[in-house]
Amino acid sequence: MKIYKILLLLVAGYSVLLINSCKKDNNDEAVVPSSNQVSPFFTFGKIGNTWVDNIKITGVNDTLSFKLIEKKDSVYKFQVIHFHLFDTAYGYWYISDTEFAFSDDSLGMDKQTILKSDASANSTYYYVNSGDSIIDKVTSTSVNISVPAGTFNCYEVMETQPQQPDTFIYYINKDAGIVKITGNQDNYIYRMLSKNF
Repeated sequence: MKIYKILLLLVAGYSVLLINSCKKDNNDEAVVPSSNQVSPFFTFGKIGNTWVDNIKITGVNDTLSFKLIEKKDSVYKFQVIHFHLFDTAYGYWYISDTEFAFSDDSLGMDKQTILKSDASANSTYYYVNSGDSIIDKVTSTSVNISVPAGTFNCYEVMETQPQQPDTFIYYINKDAGIVKITGNQDNYIYRMLSKNF
């Protein structure tokens, strides 16, 4: 009988604690985020996000899987699996709240900016590495692109290299990443087949 009284007191005490913790205080004002908080513009940078893409170049038709596997600051390490070549490689993307770039290193020190959140038509980004220069220019801020993964509203970015005849057009969606790439050499075309987010 004594044990039942103790259990009853414990249950009653726990119930009072629950009831008091669920009481609403009298402050009905909505919480307004601080004006210095920045919402990320590029939302596709999350560990575990995976894309399955197709790349076609004259004589090659391969399916690739990109998966973000590590993050340090704004630098994401990704794993690329070439299904038809049975090959795995690794690379880096720099994805901050306001910038998307390719990176040659795990620290993001050597990065090629592709797109920034404040981009407008004609925004241009320059990258020089070992004497080679690459120019990425936003040619449109709103292009609807349909690929097997869906239809996405994209930024169109034209990449040129003055010392080479290569030109690539990137179609980038701020929430999905690179949707499509076309190139003038070897009938290059890259497109998103699916994503897991």
